[in-house]
Amino acid sequence: MVSVDTPESSTMPACYPPPIPPLNRCRRRLTDGTDNALLTQLRDYLICRLAPDAAERHIAAGHGASAIFEALQDRRLTRPNGLKSAPGLIAPICLPHAGRHSQ
Repeated sequence: MVSVDTPESSTMPACYPPPIPPLNRCRRRLTDGTDNALLTQLRDYLICRLAPDAAERHIAAGHGASAIFEALQDRRLTRPNGLKSAPGLIAPICLPHAGRHSQ
């Protein structure tokens, strides 16, 4: 099974907050003692990962993933005649548990 998530990008809809303030807030909580219940090694690792350029790196990774995915779709969905097939969409089906009756 393959799952594709939508990567974040700098062109996110206005309803989504920019990632920088939440990352700054997380970094501050990790360094000011608010989250001292976490193991020191974990806090140090997270602080290292939440570098000032973390949001930009995250968005760049989203753009990179999108480009690779588009290339994959082009390669896998292009027919020998040059036309492109539409990607399939499989929706999960929820079945009631055996023995239970819906009301």
